[in-house]
Amino acid sequence: MLELPNLEGQPGWVIIVVVALVVFGGLGVAWLRREARDDDEDDDGPQDSPRLDGPPATVSLPAGANALDLVKDSLGVLATQAAAHKADADRAEEEARGLAKELAACARDKAVLQAQMDALSERHADLQRRYQACLERGRHE
Repeated sequence: MLELPNLEGQPGWVIIVVVALVVFGGLGVAWLRREARDDDEDDDGPQDSPRLDGPPATVSLPAGANALDLVKDSLGVLATQAAAHKADADRAEEEARGLAKELAACARDKAVLQAQMDALSERHADLQRRYQACLERGRHE
């Protein structure tokens, strides 16, 4: 029986492609075996003209292979990965909310500090004018 490789951590589309390749590969092997068996039977017997209304072709999986189990296992892996990705997305969203709150707090702090700096700059300019005025009075006296 064909086994799936370890697909843990792979994106969903990779898992689907691998599962499809395994299933179609199994079907292809079964079809090739059937064709080879039919060719062996034709070589041993008399050559008949091809029949157009022959029995319908059936393709079966190799012994022990169950396509539904492969699909079920693949869907289980996909569900597990989807749950893990959802948990990661939830954690990232919560972290983004926390960072947004920190950013808002920083913006408020910056606005407060900017207002204080503007007030101090005004006070500095006023004190500098007063100092210049005192120097001018000292020169005239």
